[in-house]
Amino acid sequence: MIVRMPDGRPGKVELTIMIDKATRSIMATSVKKKNTGTDVAAMLADSMTPPPLRPTGLPAIDTWRLGRMELPWAKNLTPEQKSQLDTTRPAIVVNRLVTDNGKDYRSHVVEAACAQLGIVLTRSAVRTPTDKANVERAFHTIKTRFVMLLPGQTGGTVEARGHHPEHEDLLDVEELIWLFDAWVAQVWQNSPMEGLRDPRHPAAPPLSPNAMYAAMFPFVGYVPMPLSERDYISLMPVDERTIQKDGVEFGRRTYDSPALAQHRSSGLLGKKKYELRYQPNDPSRSWVYIDQTDEYVACDWRDRRVDTPHSRRMWDLAAQVRSTFHPLDPDEGLGETISLIERAHKQWKQEAAKAERAELAEHLDKVQGRTAREGRAALRSVDDETGAATPTNPEIDQADDWNLDDWEPDEAFGIEKEV
Repeated sequence: MIVRMPDGRPGKVELTIMIDKATRSIMATSVKKKNTGTDVAAMLADSMTPPPLRPTGLPAIDTWRLGRMELPWAKNLTPEQKSQLDTTRPAIVVNRLVTDNGKDYRSHVVEAACAQLGIVLTRSAVRTPTDKANVERAFHTIKTRFVMLLPGQTGGTVEARGHHPEHEDLLDVEELIWLFDAWVAQVWQNSPMEGLRDPRHPAAPPLSPNAMYAAMFPFVGYVPMPLSERDYISLMPVDERTIQKDGVEFGRRTYDSPALAQHRSSGLLGKKKYELRYQPNDPSRSWVYIDQTDEYVACDWRDRRVDTPHSRRMWDLAAQVRSTFHPLDPDEGLGETISLIERAHKQWKQEAAKAERAELAEHLDKVQGRTAREGRAALRSVDDETGAATPTNPEIDQADDWNLDDWEPDEAFGIEKEV
């Protein structure tokens, strides 16, 4: 499907799920433009830690907008039921992880995460989707019961694409992540599955993933314990950042915490970089590792004011009208700047030449005894019929013959009178 990417433009994303073969429970999800090994490691951490116990912040989504969508499954549940279903999500300890042969699953990050958690990593045969039949069947259900109801869905084929789905009221990536996670907890986990039917009584109603989990729980030889906060954070992707006066900048967002006050950089200390952990599917919080105290400091996103309904709608409208105002790329902007400067210099030269000619004409008129009005307007005009010159200044043209003895030379032209 098509969603609004972090850069504000429409784009497609990939959905990756981790499903339990015994109960058909979806343990973890990832929605990214391109899945990587770090995203798989984060999914392992999510699978072993229920959402209420994860040390994450508030979801950076527009819940007011999502509440107005009124999907079919949302109106059948009360707020109390939604809260109860979210908190009763299964916690499952992974013993074996079966993946395909993609590059994201063959990375060293996935192998290191499985080794840290004691998980046996098994890869399916090449081009053999039957090795992961449960996942393939789950994707079909997700497409027909969830994705088809969202704006921007492409239908999976050209025939079912629809008319310009990229022009619809698209969801942000964060909104899609939150919405799909809520759908899994409230719909998927409580929907009967054909694969969870009692083989002794095939005509009996099938069980839901939550019901199957509750039935199998008494027969497990141990109680599954979620990961600790430190173990959860250690499985997140890592980067290095400096601690500035306003916090830590990452992904064009600024994260800050009062605990970073004594570690803020100034002068030469600004070159020191700290380890930063972040959740790929949740931009609301990150963690900075302080080596002096050997602890992770939770830092929240500072600009949470953009989550207000009016602010988000304003930015959505700005994204829609962006193309109307002809945005310039850096090369076009440089070309427009050069052209603007050249036109300005040309206009300035023309104005300077015009002013210089006007000043010279005024000087000549003054030297020759003519006023500014009598300058070029005092020239003779030619009669169209006779071709004779008609005087334009009768007083001067009809004057008596000049007396050369009374004529004084013009010193401005360097003319001397004969003696």
